[in-house]
Amino acid sequence: MGREKEALRILEGAARWNGREVTAIKELVQRLRPDLEAQNSDKKATLADLMRTPNLRRKTLALFFTWFLAGLIFYGFSQSLSKVAGNIFVTSIIAGETENLVFSVVETRQY
Repeated sequence: MGREKEALRILEGAARWNGREVTAIKELVQRLRPDLEAQNSDKKATLADLMRTPNLRRKTLALFFTWFLAGLIFYGFSQSLSKVAGNIFVTSIIAGETENLVFSVVETRQY
């Protein structure tokens, strides 16, 4: 599968460190191998996987809504930028800094 030998070596070292039998680790890995192979089939993740559990569904929908709303606000803001009185260059700089502020708040929010 991947780095089985390295993982087995690490588990054996941890077993020796904790005073456990090393042969039990090898037996356990041999017993669990069919289950791991079944789990690691070529199944691709889909959008439906994000809706399976209530917690993940709530977080996914909150992120979808937040990014949609941020994009909509940015679009409206950029469309009305030319109607603001004053120097267009200063207005563009202020708009860019406002965008950076909004996106930094959206990206750092803990859901």
